[in-house]
Amino acid sequence: MRTTCHFGENLGCAYCRARIQGMFCDFAPESFPYFQRIGRLVTVPKGHIVMREGEAGDRVIIICRGRVLLSCISREGKRLNLLMAMPGEVCGLFELVSNRTFEATAETMVESQLKVVDREELQHFIDAYPDVGKKVMQALAASCEVMFDAFVNLSFSGSVASRIANLFLQWGQPDDDGGDQRRFTLNLTQDDLASFAATTRETVSRVLGRFQKSNLIRIEGESVRILAPKELEKLIA
Repeated sequence: MRTTCHFGENLGCAYCRARIQGMFCDFAPESFPYFQRIGRLVTVPKGHIVMREGEAGDRVIIICRGRVLLSCISREGKRLNLLMAMPGEVCGLFELVSNRTFEATAETMVESQLKVVDREELQHFIDAYPDVGKKVMQALAASCEVMFDAFVNLSFSGSVASRIANLFLQWGQPDDDGGDQRRFTLNLTQDDLASFAATTRETVSRVLGRFQKSNLIRIEGESVRILAPKELEKLIA
């Protein structure tokens, strides 16, 4: 399960729980002070484009707080939602390392706090500390795994319900009371969700209605609470 980052405003990376729990920026004590000095921290509003498909891949974006939607445009001009990047994850790393243009557009779904590190800064960081190169390789492997899982979910899931259940379980975060229920804010239209699940808006609407009627989830505005995570897991088993 992905981990929620708790990045204190203006406090710096040392106060980020995602770093402590082993995300991309969980560098060794020797290299971490260098990491704190490079890049720039920015707070951007919902709907901000932090990287655009086709632009030079000259930077990486580390998500400290918030969520970032990655999408691309097909040859027919249709947008395809790829995945939702969560706190502690990094966007643009593959393109920067391979010297390619960005293959996806990244848009913030809520107000987000990001750390932006340019190519030259990251390269110097990798050259200076051996553990950083290993961390970059691990992050690239994790990104491949996420994309592979997304492909498998679309290609082999037998139903739209199973695909939506899988997405909700990925996005859901545990309740503060330590119970089984999970919650998240769904800053997507039903058309956006349909793109993730490779289906139509009408089908998404029916599935969400069935989930609520079966007391699997509860939707109040943009807030989604997963009432029965184990039942959703059975749908994708």
